[in-house]
Amino acid sequence: MQESIRRAEELLEKAEVVTLAVNGEDGFPRSYVMTKLPGESIRVFPFLAKEGSEKIRALEQDPRACVSYFAPGGSVSLTGSVQLIRETGALRELWVPELDRIFPAGPESGELVLIRFESRAATFCFMGKVEDLTL
Repeated sequence: MQESIRRAEELLEKAEVVTLAVNGEDGFPRSYVMTKLPGESIRVFPFLAKEGSEKIRALEQDPRACVSYFAPGGSVSLTGSVQLIRETGALRELWVPELDRIFPAGPESGELVLIRFESRAATFCFMGKVEDLTL
């Protein structure tokens, strides 16, 4: 188990794309490409989204979600739930200069929500070998 988690963490460092899948307002799954932020691990992922966006409305109704990523050598799919945090201090802690391009109003704007995803289970696929784990 520890070896798989270590490999998954290494894969995360290399991954250029991370997706967050939610149960949409219409009841169908919806996947979003998300910006990687500092503090990501396979157990906890922070993401940012605009207040009132479709993904935030969907997560307010159903906090269950899935995070997936891939890089050469494998892929990881995580299932869990989210906590929606609207505290400016929490947003400021995660703020990196690259976010100014996406959210020019900044963390104090009142228009952002921190999505804190917590994993409960994982499916790892490393070089064709699949492993399911409860985290």
